Amino acid sequence: MTMLEAFGGEAGCRRLSAEFYARVSNDSALKRLFPGKTVRCATEEFAAFLIQFLGGDEEQTQKRWWLSLAESHARFQIGPEERTAWLAHMAATLDAMPLDEAARIGLKQFFVHTSSYVANGSKAKPRRKNSPHAGTSSAFWMGPSLQSRPDAATKQSP
Repeated sequence: MTMLEAFGGEAGCRRLSAEFYARVSNDSALKRLFPGKTVRCATEEFAAFLIQFLGGDEEQTQKRWWLSLAESHARFQIGPEERTAWLAHMAATLDAMPLDEAARIGLKQFFVHTSSYVANGSKAKPRRKNSPHAGTSSAFWMGPSLQSRPDAATKQSP
């Protein structure tokens, strides 16, 4: 089974995006990043990204497909508070989705890793296991199932 199939296809990607941005739009730390009346554009762009990333129809690709992750988020001031809030909402959304546990863990690891590229004005780098910051942002939301796995790439000490 592909990741896209595990998500429920393109409709599952759209559902995850809509449920995620419903959470984000009610969070004061993140809402300021979306000055418009709705998060519709962000919801559509994130769904298109997920569809493409998980192997779906390339016609669904984001309109700004040529931008890197850092470039597409450069206009936002994303610090540790915003990153932590984003990750917490993503974790809650993934936990609410009917996903295989391996897919859920893989996506959580992916989002922890990639979110470090957009934090702090896109100047942050992914944290390494021996970093002085290890254990500060991802351990709380990944849950004991990931933290107890010896092969988990982002395993953090409590």
